[in-house]
Amino acid sequence: MRRTTLPDGEPIALRDVGVDDEAVLHGLLERVTGDSRWFRFFSGGADIDAAAHLGATTDGVRSLGLLATTLDGREVLGHGMCLPMTEDTGEIAFEVADGHHRRGIGSVLLHDLVAQAAAAGYREVVAEVLAGNRDMLDMLAASGLPQRRSMQDGIWEVRIAVPAPPDAPR
Repeated sequence: MRRTTLPDGEPIALRDVGVDDEAVLHGLLERVTGDSRWFRFFSGGADIDAAAHLGATTDGVRSLGLLATTLDGREVLGHGMCLPMTEDTGEIAFEVADGHHRRGIGSVLLHDLVAQAAAAGYREVVAEVLAGNRDMLDMLAASGLPQRRSMQDGIWEVRIAVPAPPDAPR
């Protein structure tokens, strides 16, 4: 568990997702509603069982997953994951619990995932974002991470360069 503080001053915990977290992820995903569900899954009718299973099957080496929780671990505030697309590119996705948007949780998850992606040998991560998902697009733009954007069929592809870890030759 890693402790961090949100911009509003609230301390939260970040921890890696484990195989025992499928039920925890399922609970979070069930509580993501309306536009948030649409923006995350590009559909209102997502298969929550499959998404929770996928989110919990990360290996911590190439498939990465993070949970943001209250310090006592009782409430899950958000989840982020990075799954391999190619040898040096990973796809990232996030969901933040309803009622906790615009608090900096997504930014904390993004920066921690990018650091983990660097350690895993990724050179870039990619987020596919619906054009109407202004919160996600704004969060990515404000991250300070170098990125390229392109749009096709109403979906932004945001490619974020992953900085090399200081001790890793590239």
